[in-house]
Amino acid sequence: MLEGLKSAPYLKDKTTYLLVTLNKKNTNQKIKHALIEIPVSLLSRFVVLPKENKYIILLDDVIRYCLDEVIYPVFRTF
Repeated sequence: MLEGLKSAPYLKDKTTYLLVTLNKKNTNQKIKHALIEIPVSLLSRFVVLPKENKYIILLDDVIRYCLDEVIYPVFRTF
């Protein structure tokens, strides 16, 4: 979570991040932001999809597609 930080977080060179906006529907709660580092040092930046290995998707897009599953367990108290 970026709220509450006294200064901007340290961002590593040659690293990819996703900036996520968190808000609850139907509430007046303040919008919050989170910064997610894409783990390209652990995984390939490109993911080959299993169907005949013809299709490639960016790891960023896989994370973005599954964002509810990634964010909810971590920030469920938000």
